[in-house]
Amino acid sequence: NSIRTLIAEVLGDDGFDVTTAAHGDEAWQKFDKESYEIVLTDIRMPLLDGLQLLQKIRTKSPMTRVLILTSFASVASSVQALKDGAFDYLIKPFESLDAVSCAVRRAVEHIESAREREAELVDSLIRKNMELGQLNKVFHDLASRDGLTGLYNHRFVQNTLQLEFERAQTNGCLLSVIVLDVDHFKD
Repeated sequence: NSIRTLIAEVLGDDGFDVTTAAHGDEAWQKFDKESYEIVLTDIRMPLLDGLQLLQKIRTKSPMTRVLILTSFASVASSVQALKDGAFDYLIKPFESLDAVSCAVRRAVEHIESAREREAELVDSLIRKNMELGQLNKVFHDLASRDGLTGLYNHRFVQNTLQLEFERAQTNGCLLSVIVLDVDHFKD
């Protein structure tokens, strides 16, 4: 309890908005109502241990960075935490609470970097989508027009006639078609 309060104060002094919970179940209830980008948890807690909390958080919000802080460290628990998606694993007692602050700052930098990559990816996808739209327009035009004359080809005319026949029937309108044969077209 005192370490939780001390860490909350240090992170608050560092400019972070901190929410605390007395045990794993309370932490999950808070997280379930409002997701957090960074979660610090101990492994040993009543009602819901840190590894169970980590698994629940990763299921609901895979991008949340979970930092495990524990004095009950073992190779098995650290490996399991990292396999389950923990962002970092810190062993108590800390030489200094700066270690916690540094780990949280690394998590923040990781989040910001991921957001930048996501924004770049979205921008790239938007550009590529526009390029594909332009290429589709070009390909559609190439497939619909005669290469020599630039006039619409037989397939385009057939499709257009079919659509116009259907529209005329639906609207109860008359439809007229004029066919013009040009002799000696090359001349």
